[in-house]
Amino acid sequence: FFFQAEDGIRDYKVTGVQTCALPILPDPGRVQDQLQRTQEILDRARDRLASCEIPGAREMLRTAVDMQRRAEDAYRETRYLGALQLTMSARERALRAQEMCKASESLEESVTNALQRTDELLTRAREVVENRGGEKARRLFENAQSLQTRARSEADASHARAALRLTWMAREQADRAVREASRAERL
Repeated sequence: FFFQAEDGIRDYKVTGVQTCALPILPDPGRVQDQLQRTQEILDRARDRLASCEIPGAREMLRTAVDMQRRAEDAYRETRYLGALQLTMSARERALRAQEMCKASESLEESVTNALQRTDELLTRAREVVENRGGEKARRLFENAQSLQTRARSEADASHARAALRLTWMAREQADRAVREASRAERL
């Protein structure tokens, strides 16, 4: 028997059927997007919690800000997994702090912010797909644009949950288009 790792390495010295899972590191671009998203949430949380008198909420926000600073440091040091974990934890704490003060954003604000973030992602994805993408990447990107158009229509019709669902689907399609364009470029 040969040792068969996920990357195709074989070792004749290892007997039996064995596999190993190699760690999958997050894409630096996606980590940077998450860092930016968390920073936006922290900025809004600071504004919303400025008049909050609950000490626990203010302390939780301070902790979130510190975690975000550490996440940005980890990103600069190319420790992308650590940066991602820290920024997601910072985001969670900021959102909990807002909930403690009953200062979380409304559903309409969530829709507006989500649509804006998806538009930004689509702009970046368009550049990648146009420069490097093949036919499959272009189709995925067109689907993402179509979903975003439908999301905006649902938002205009005051169907907030449908708008959120569609804009998230548009993001996923845009991410897939970028991954496909990157894959096509390597081939």
